[in-house]
Amino acid sequence: MKKIISLLLFLGFFACGRYRSSIPDSPVFMRRNLNTIKCLFPGDFYYIIEPETVTDRLGYGGLVLLKGFDDRYYAYDLACPVECRPDVRVGQPNEVLEVVCPQCGETYQLGFGLGTPSTGVSKEGLKRYAVVVDVNSEVLVQH
Repeated sequence: MKKIISLLLFLGFFACGRYRSSIPDSPVFMRRNLNTIKCLFPGDFYYIIEPETVTDRLGYGGLVLLKGFDDRYYAYDLACPVECRPDVRVGQPNEVLEVVCPQCGETYQLGFGLGTPSTGVSKEGLKRYAVVVDVNSEVLVQH
């Protein structure tokens, strides 16, 4: 019995490797004031494909920052994992925080922080980035 438990722990330890997206790692750094970009309420979003400051690093295809329906902030790369090209971006979110890739047609659900595909074209969700919000309503997205 001890051997079985040890084997399960060993396999569990090595099976929990870090997830690797098909979207290449690219520098991500964006700092904004939530009041300025008007991203304060669930369903609000900020979609950016071109740097607005000298320090902006917008990932592989650009960024979308949003306030989810669970009242948390999430940020995703705009590059579609099916196409895996920086110039093929998902569109702006609709009222239920879904985005669609204009090339492959996949729809991704963003409203609860998962970025999961829903039509079956893609096998992976959108690449997600870390978001930190401070007490002054400053938001930092980085990778």
